[in-house]
Amino acid sequence: MQFAYEITGDTANVCIVCETPEEVAKYQAKGWYISSEPIIWADKMYVNGQLFDRPKQPEPELPQPTLEDAKQQKWFDIKMKRDSEERSPLPFLNKLLDFDSISSERLAWAIDAARTAVMAGQSFSVEWTCTDNSVLPMTEQDILGIPIAVAQRSDTLHKKARAMKAQIDSATTKEDVYAITW
Repeated sequence: MQFAYEITGDTANVCIVCETPEEVAKYQAKGWYISSEPIIWADKMYVNGQLFDRPKQPEPELPQPTLEDAKQQKWFDIKMKRDSEERSPLPFLNKLLDFDSISSERLAWAIDAARTAVMAGQSFSVEWTCTDNSVLPMTEQDILGIPIAVAQRSDTLHKKARAMKAQIDSATTKEDVYAITW
């Protein structure tokens, strides 16, 4: 069975069900669109020259996450939040230093320069532009404190995440898991 459609613009004016190859050939010769399926719009269907309301399809029921699924998703969310906070501005000397990947690389260069100056017995200072565009003058000793501040922040964030992981692991219901927040 084939469907023959007389189409004008984007409208199917007539639909004929063709049951033989001869009928298909007849309508193809007229320039009609031939399809093995009825044309279906979002809410209408054109069959045998008539427009019908398309039968409502039941909404597919989404599978409900298992307790294990909920735990895995929550742990993923916690790690994403932890990682985001590790890349947020770094509190240092009562200021905030940008700490995205480019800023981290710049800080690493400044730290290396300060170490080099200390090893050479030279003084070193820099005026660092902070998140709020203010300037923070730093000596080599100040700059060498940055890795300590980074490590302390990371340690704090990872301890928090590990404690939350323990809560996730010990949760016995999905509701318990969903109640855990950063």
